[in-house]
Amino acid sequence: MPGALASGRSGRAVCRRFQATGLSDVIGVNGPWLQRLGGVVTVLMGLVSRADYRRCSVTFVCTVPPAPGCWRPLLGGVLGLGWTPCLSPTPYPDQGAASGSPGTDPTAPGRRTADARPHPEQAPQRALTWFIHGCALLAYADEGASGVVESYRSVLVFLDDPIQRRSTSVWEQAGLECLARLREPLAEVAADPQRHAARDEEIAAPALLRIPPTVLVGRATPDAYFPMACLNAAGSLREEAITPYQAVTLIRGVGFYEPAQERDLLTTMRTLRTRYEDRPSDRTSLDNEIRRKLQSWESAYRNHDSH
Repeated sequence: MPGALASGRSGRAVCRRFQATGLSDVIGVNGPWLQRLGGVVTVLMGLVSRADYRRCSVTFVCTVPPAPGCWRPLLGGVLGLGWTPCLSPTPYPDQGAASGSPGTDPTAPGRRTADARPHPEQAPQRALTWFIHGCALLAYADEGASGVVESYRSVLVFLDDPIQRRSTSVWEQAGLECLARLREPLAEVAADPQRHAARDEEIAAPALLRIPPTVLVGRATPDAYFPMACLNAAGSLREEAITPYQAVTLIRGVGFYEPAQERDLLTTMRTLRTRYEDRPSDRTSLDNEIRRKLQSWESAYRNHDSH
């Protein structure tokens, strides 16, 4: 691990040399082809990770020690490529979106105007957003039960803080009902700060897959999880717990699995996210458009569901 960390520092030095020598321009011009090449390498690394090493194993022995530090960038690159197939394409961007990471949301603190301020009194609403979103990802095997249990624990911690904001919105009241129903089935695993993946999957996963969709959507069938994620994003946005861009990102994240439900909404959210990233000057109007689209969809969904 120290070698890998050192490789990161060496890699930054190499990038600075690239920029100084003009190689960064070459990389920029050939970016699309390099992306395709990187995709091929990633697929190959994924296939290697599934190979049967007992049947095919090759060992290389280097008898000449390399110069100090010269292999560190290569080591870091191989380490990154080896991990890439193990990372889902959605949970890490989505978690960043839910927490307001500046690296994920172009409107997050650090990328907005200087007078923008975080709202610590809405911490439980943001934690509730990520918890419900994690339950939706759990249904697609994109998040482990241990991670969702940790989100559940964080919501409970914030709820005990008297300075936190409370509302009477449909979304928040449904989320609080989920927490209340989950207290008994999750009491054992939530009380232990040390996560045990197998036990969490056995004890917590069934309740996490049953109770939140039942409360928010009215059913715990496979077709309920994507609407639940959409209602979660729309409700959290209505409370201003997340930004419009974050709401779109959450919906698009679960939409990666191409659910059969709410296809029109998913297509709209994908288009709006692309426009948001491509047209910085239009973001104020796009914020309003995202809000209108989600409010309109939410109202239509709830009216249809009530009939």
